[in-house]
Amino acid sequence: MEHRGIHELRENVVGLKSLLVWSYLLLDGRDVLAIDSGLGPHSFWIKSWFRKTGRDRKDLKAIVLTHGHVDHMGGAASLQRWSGAPIFLHPADRDLAQGRFAGPWPSRRLAMVEKSSNLMFWIRRFRVDHDLADGDVLPFGDGIRVIHLPGHTAGQVALYSEREKILFAADAVLSRGSSVFFPHRLFNQDDRLARRSVFRLADLPAEWVYPAHQTGLAHNIMDDLRRYRAARESAGES
Repeated sequence: MEHRGIHELRENVVGLKSLLVWSYLLLDGRDVLAIDSGLGPHSFWIKSWFRKTGRDRKDLKAIVLTHGHVDHMGGAASLQRWSGAPIFLHPADRDLAQGRFAGPWPSRRLAMVEKSSNLMFWIRRFRVDHDLADGDVLPFGDGIRVIHLPGHTAGQVALYSEREKILFAADAVLSRGSSVFFPHRLFNQDDRLARRSVFRLADLPAEWVYPAHQTGLAHNIMDDLRRYRAARESAGES
C-alpha cells in the first residue's frame, strides 16, 4: 500500500512521511508498534492505515517516542486517545515533550526553536505510561532493544528489532540518498555527545537502518556508521 504519506517499506514495516519526517509501524501478526507519532498528519494516516487493513485500534499495542522533539511526538495525544495504547519515553525527555523548557540549554536559539515549534503545531499534552531505559527489551515480537543515544536530546533512543535485524535510528543519523550526515548542531543539545553516541550502533548486526529523516534511502547505512567510528577512533576519539 502506498497512499499519500503511507509507504509499505517491508512486509512488516510501514513508513509514514510528512514533510521530511518519518515515523514507522512495526508489525507482528495483527499487533502493531508505533515508533514515533510524527507531526499531526501522521496520526491521521496511522488511523487510516488501520481502517484500510481491517485492523482494530486495540491492535496498536504501544507508542514508543524516540525523543521529545515536536516532529516526533506531535500526534501522540491523538493516537493515545484513539487507541488507548501506552506511551513509552525516556525520562530525560519528559519535560521537553511536555513543553517544559527548564535549562540548561546549549543556546537560547535552540530553546526558542523548541518553544515556537510547540506553539506552531498546537501540541497537545499526553500521558507517559512507561519510562524507557538503555538496554530495555520491549515485549513486542521477539523483543525490541532500547539503545540510549544522548546528544541530540538528553533522552533520545534508537530501537533495534532483534528478530528482524532492523534499526530505527531516530535522529542519531540522517540520510539523503547515498549521503549520511548528522542533524545540524543548532538542533543538538550536545553536538559532540551526539556524534559520539552513534559509536554504540556500529556493532549491531542490523540488515537495514531507518532514520527518522531520510530522502530516497538508497542503501543500508551500517557501513557508513562503521567507517565513521573507525575514522574517529583513528583520530584518537573514543
